[in-house]
Amino acid sequence: MANALLWTGRLLALGLLLACPWYYAMTTWTSQIWMVGIVGLIFLSAIAAARLQRLPLSTPIAWSLISLATMATLQSVPLPHSIWRLIGAGANFQQQVDELGREYEALLEKNRPESEPAGSNTNPPSIPISAPQSISIYPLQTRASAAVFASAIAMLIASGVLFRDTRWMLALLSVLSITTLLNGLLGVFQSVAWNRWTLLEMQTDAYFSTFVSRNSAPQYYAIGIGATVGLLAWWTKRRGGDAADRRYHVRYPAVNAFARLRRRLEELVTDLDTLSVCNVFAVTFLFVAVLATTSRGGILACIGSTLILLVMSVANKGLGRSSVLLGTIAAVVLILLTSLELDDVILKRLGTISSEATSVANPRYRLWLAALSNPHDWLLGCGMGTFHFAVLPREGFQGSWAYHAENVYIEVLTEFGFVGLSIAVVGLAWLLRRLRVSGVTSKTRSGDPTRPAAIFAVAAIALQSFVDFSLIVPAVFLSLAALVGCFCLRCLPSGHSPKTEKGSPPSPWKDRLLVALVVAIMAQGVTPLLGFAAAEPIEWRMKYLGGYEANRDLLDRYLEAPRTETTPELSLQIARVRQAQAERLVLDSSRWPAELPTEIRAAFSEADKISAAFRGAPAGTLSELKDIASADESVLPALRRSAVEGAQAVSACPHDWRASWAIARGDCGQLSTTERAENYARLVLLTYHYPQLRQKLGTVAFWAGERSIGLDVWRRLIAATPGQAVQIAELVGTHVSLSELNQVLPKSPWIRIRVAQRLVANKNPLAQEFTESLDLAPLQWTANSLTQWKLLVWAASHSGSAEIEIRALTRIAELAPTDHQTRHRLARLLENADKLEDAIHWMEQAVRRSRSIPQYVEYLEHLKKKLQASSKVEKVGKTGLNGHTFDGPTVVDS
Repeated sequence: MANALLWTGRLLALGLLLACPWYYAMTTWTSQIWMVGIVGLIFLSAIAAARLQRLPLSTPIAWSLISLATMATLQSVPLPHSIWRLIGAGANFQQQVDELGREYEALLEKNRPESEPAGSNTNPPSIPISAPQSISIYPLQTRASAAVFASAIAMLIASGVLFRDTRWMLALLSVLSITTLLNGLLGVFQSVAWNRWTLLEMQTDAYFSTFVSRNSAPQYYAIGIGATVGLLAWWTKRRGGDAADRRYHVRYPAVNAFARLRRRLEELVTDLDTLSVCNVFAVTFLFVAVLATTSRGGILACIGSTLILLVMSVANKGLGRSSVLLGTIAAVVLILLTSLELDDVILKRLGTISSEATSVANPRYRLWLAALSNPHDWLLGCGMGTFHFAVLPREGFQGSWAYHAENVYIEVLTEFGFVGLSIAVVGLAWLLRRLRVSGVTSKTRSGDPTRPAAIFAVAAIALQSFVDFSLIVPAVFLSLAALVGCFCLRCLPSGHSPKTEKGSPPSPWKDRLLVALVVAIMAQGVTPLLGFAAAEPIEWRMKYLGGYEANRDLLDRYLEAPRTETTPELSLQIARVRQAQAERLVLDSSRWPAELPTEIRAAFSEADKISAAFRGAPAGTLSELKDIASADESVLPALRRSAVEGAQAVSACPHDWRASWAIARGDCGQLSTTERAENYARLVLLTYHYPQLRQKLGTVAFWAGERSIGLDVWRRLIAATPGQAVQIAELVGTHVSLSELNQVLPKSPWIRIRVAQRLVANKNPLAQEFTESLDLAPLQWTANSLTQWKLLVWAASHSGSAEIEIRALTRIAELAPTDHQTRHRLARLLENADKLEDAIHWMEQAVRRSRSIPQYVEYLEHLKKKLQASSKVEKVGKTGLNGHTFDGPTVVDS
């Protein structure tokens, strides 16, 4: 019975390790559902076999990891309100939402039209939202992440039971080596293929092989390199221990370093056989694959791991053979990289390390500081798997939605706090000590091939985790768990009276508790996993696979399918489909004017504009849009229902800006004033990283007639991202007056000049008034860059300040030695100011810089003739024809 269970578990485990890297490295929710189920079967088979054979299961690393998983489960447990306000990571954010929501509610009431009585829209909440009162800001996400994490722990424990036998241990290392080698071959082929052929349809340009992120591939290949090194070490030791073979090897003493090196090389060549050559080739090509990823952290981590393994080999008196082998592999790697023409690409990529590492504006540094800026997370964290939501309200980084911290240790600190980080450090310290010390628990430990394999893999992943997050990729952590579990549990004794390292028998209740916790944590995460997996196909079709237009029939069936119970993520995706459906219905309406282009119709058929029209937009284009949208009776119900479904997602995670945006796009007037104000507040606080969305939010507020909120959103946007200030020029005159514009814009005169440029480009009737209001005099003394001087030239030319324009053009000419156009323009201004000598000076420079322009030469001659003529007139005016001096020029009648 035990053998049958072991065989079942082994085959399932090896099959899972063979399959895990090939479909996006199992990063999709659908893949993780299958992974948790298969790992559960592997774990149950291994535990049943271990119970029959009375094998120990507990190790400090397993207890460290299960403690983290248990902590993650507890993070999702609801708390009393008083306790939640003290330790809940979401309590601080909810307090900010309440405060800003009250301000916005007052603004909405203040701007209500006089025709509507105060409080006319203060009906009971139509879509009530209640924030989850738990330590985790998104309990369902935490439960799902904990289940996936528990599957890694189950794999670690099961591997120690299933692969205790040497033959099966070698089978595990072989599977890891072969799978990583094949994946690396695919990645290198893609790197050199002219058409960038891929096995899967990747969603990003930064992929490698089947890994969506090229930074994840080196960590996976490091496991393969470690497994191959372990096989090579085992095979070398086995052949070296063969007494029959040793009799025919004669070793001669070396008299100097060169002779010693030559002898080592000869021994290496002599000892090579087919299996050794295959292992050396696998290690070499995996190193090439790591370099081909151009992941700077991955390359440096593998180099550092190699040095660590070499140092430990020196400690075991294996320096000579290891050095020669390492040198041979390095030479072959360089030859392969040069032949594949990858060496220049890699060197250029590595050359950016020093500049980014010393740059204060490094995006990683800013993200790390933002992640550590909330003291509410420092004790117990914000919940496992919620980093991408927790970092949203924190200022300090912009431009993208950061899904991970680019540093596993900072991410663990954010999600688990100092308590969780301490637990993780204890387990990691025990593992590193076990890897460092050989022969502690077994006389054959120094010859165990899993030891060098685990050393290389753990060191590489631990080092790269300082600048990356790939340890959370299932293909990486499953393979690492199998390797580390095999290493940690193979040294434990077996039998009916097992002993631990200190000589005391293991405690059965500890093993039972460990197993019970793993099973319970995996089971409690099944329902959330199924919910995320159900929503994933909709998200992929809407985001990556053509959107609603390309999948209309399929997505409409999701709307029509009966659902007795739905998850928040599924509700959110269904809301997006409903809004896309409503947009399409409005776009296809027959009420549009026939002469209106399709592009304009599509721009006005967006859900946010439609909802703004239904919320009482002023007369004009949106009023006509309301009539067009009302022609189809299904448009308004679809939008309103999408707002309700968005509210369900907000109740599960108030930090999810996507859900709040779904409410804003579906709000057709059914929200109360309080609800709308709070929704505005959540979006403003959550979209610091996404200036375009915040800009759209402010514009929608103007469209809906909520001017005060629109101005406040734009003010916050411009204060955080001054570069977005020019976009408000599109609203000047229609929604924003000049006085309001001056209130919203920052004090920076350079930003105001850019806004003036946009107003002039748009032919805005208020452009001239705004431009003339600019105070340019101080700017000629504070400008310190070429860009600022050019802005000053534009402003001076449009406001009629010739002297300032001349000074600015002179400075530009000094800063741009090859700019002949500026010198030509400066010469014309100086001519108008009757400074002909200066004009000739700059025009001569323009001619020297561009002799191919005949107009420059003609203009220069014109200036010289004009100067000569003025000189004669001046001379005659001073002396007269008969030597008498008089004022004014003399006119001589010919």
